[in-house]
Amino acid sequence: MRGPSAACTYRAAARLWRRDGWGRAELLGYQQRALDRLRKHAYNRSSFSATFTPANLINRTELPVLTKATLMENFDQLDTRSNLRLIDVVDYLSRLAGTSCSSSAYYVSATGGTTGRRGVFLRTFAEWMQVVGSYDRAFNWAGSTAGLTHWGKTGGW
Repeated sequence: MRGPSAACTYRAAARLWRRDGWGRAELLGYQQRALDRLRKHAYNRSSFSATFTPANLINRTELPVLTKATLMENFDQLDTRSNLRLIDVVDYLSRLAGTSCSSSAYYVSATGGTTGRRGVFLRTFAEWMQVVGSYDRAFNWAGSTAGLTHWGKTGGW
């Protein structure tokens, strides 16, 4: 798998920056089309999705909340791409060394588990670039010098 590049990240951020000028109608229309695509994909490929969200649901504000606990309890049934199993992803994470962050097909991240349950998340290269691009966009909004050309330090506890 190729690693994230500044150019790929910048392109993802630039796609998001273009949306900053959208009006309310354009934004709501985009959100509805994206939700419709996501639901169609999930219903066709995930045994969990059809039971969790009613098929006749139209308004995105009526979507049920998918908590991390519910997500992790149903991880194997939520998968829409292959026959990934949570136990295999957790095993992969336990064997990581150094700054490795990707398997052969996905970028894998996990929460620390401070709420009592660790969250595990997989993204394709394109999806990971979207995430990193959104971080760069947030830095831009905040007036931070951190970003693609100026690395900043982050930390947690």
